[in-house]
Amino acid sequence: MDIVGYIGYAVLVFFAVTWLYGVRTQLGAGAFTILGALYFLLSAIVIPVFNINMLHTLWVIPGGFLFVYIVTMILIHVPILSFLLRSVAGIFSGIVRLGIPRERIEKEKATSIRNFVDDYFR
Repeated sequence: MDIVGYIGYAVLVFFAVTWLYGVRTQLGAGAFTILGALYFLLSAIVIPVFNINMLHTLWVIPGGFLFVYIVTMILIHVPILSFLLRSVAGIFSGIVRLGIPRERIEKEKATSIRNFVDDYFR
């Protein structure tokens, strides 16, 4: 069973690295994508640091996708939590995107929003 746990942990690390890469390269990524990357990164760090059994990755990974879905619903419907989650996402994305010029990030965000609105109203 330990082998299954280590395979699950490898998948968790893969998701963490992939989502972090996505946050760094897709500058127009939304808050739920950024918080999903934070979830996978923290999970990949906490499990070995606290010597938690690697088999827990079998529920942590699907829980991450459920977490992203729930965060999306909270960002849409609960203003107080929305502010808190967006603040955490902003701080985390600022750390991940360290070294990328602020003007480039703002331009990508504006382009992403414009494309979303254009696609929505077509």
